[in-house]
Parts: sequence; structure tokens; C-alpha cells
Amino acid sequence: MKKQSAKLRANDEGHLETEAARELTPLRKRGRPRADALSVAVRPVISREDIIAKAAEMAIEEPLSELSIVGLAKEFGVTTALI
Repeated sequence: MKKQSAKLRANDEGHLETEAARELTPLRKRGRPRADALSVAVRPVISREDIIAKAAEMAIEEPLSELSIVGLAKEFGVTTALI
């Protein structure tokens, strides 16, 4: 029996690949996205004023000994790192 060799061809970046690999490869380019693609201005979802207002509200409703960043983060539905 004769082995069939895979046909190689260069992709968009000049790397050689087989037809089978090309079919299985996602259509995005390799590597990190360009810096200008990441530079979209992101406005904070939770403002400092919102955090202070919620903390004051929680301080009225529950004892101060139970007031915590973790509880505040749970109220907003975010992780503690975002508070």
C-alpha cells in the first residue's frame, strides 16, 4: 500500500499547514490581539457613589460588625476585587 502524503500549503501568516488542519483550525489569527483593539474605553459599572450608598444602606439594616466588602460585593453581584 502506498501512503498518501498530505498536501501542504501556506496559510495567511506564511506557515505551512495541511488541508485537514486548515479545516479544523478556527478562523482567528494567532497571537495576542492588537493594542488598538483592546483600547476601548470601559466605564466602571459600579461607581464609587453607588458603593458608598449601598454600604450606608447595609449599615442601617445590619450590625456594623457584619458589614464587609464580601457582603457588599454579593449585593452588587461582583467579586470583591471589583469593589
